[in-house]
Amino acid sequence: MLSATMLYCYAAYAALQQDTVHQEETPRVGLGISLVPYVFPNNDTYPVQPAGVMSWYIPVQIGRYFRWETEFSYAQTGDSLLFNLNNNSVPARHYRVTTYAHLGMGVYYTHPLEEHTRLYGGVRSGIVSASVQWETFLLDRVMTQPFLYAENIGSFWIGGVIGFEYSITRHVAFGAEAHITSYATGAVSSRSPLPADYPARFPAGRTSDVILTSARIALRVFM
Repeated sequence: MLSATMLYCYAAYAALQQDTVHQEETPRVGLGISLVPYVFPNNDTYPVQPAGVMSWYIPVQIGRYFRWETEFSYAQTGDSLLFNLNNNSVPARHYRVTTYAHLGMGVYYTHPLEEHTRLYGGVRSGIVSASVQWETFLLDRVMTQPFLYAENIGSFWIGGVIGFEYSITRHVAFGAEAHITSYATGAVSSRSPLPADYPARFPAGRTSDVILTSARIALRVFM
């Protein structure tokens, strides 16, 4: 009787182990989201990567050690400025809307430290687009429509990431990441010439690389 019980327990344990191995080997697809609370340095004059942006992920965990991921971010902020035009002779109010979007892919090596914790690192790359839309109203003057201007810039980017995550359950993981990203910036384009006395967000003719570092917190949910 004892031998039969031991044999049954061993068979159940072996089946559980085989099922666990099968689960680890089967690719797992999920959905993730991360927040960029910090960007170092604060490069406000060139908002290729503003702070506070939410990024969405589609992670695919392949076995225990590899992960492929797509990511997408979109953010839009607005502000209002008062300054004078035409050599400080004409006061005006300016409404400015900055839009930022990026798309990318990444490949990561994930290394389990213990049952619930893993380290990971990898490379990612993609494209980014940023634009500024201006609406300008001259003060103390009747205007049927504002003056409209636009600045636009696109860029290719490539970077690295290192982080760790803790698996709350088999399907939910929470972690923190450090990123370094190089932006190969392109030339500024515009639908209309931006007046010289406007505070341009994108320096004209900028083509040099921009390297930014940032920190993120991330939540991933696997199916």
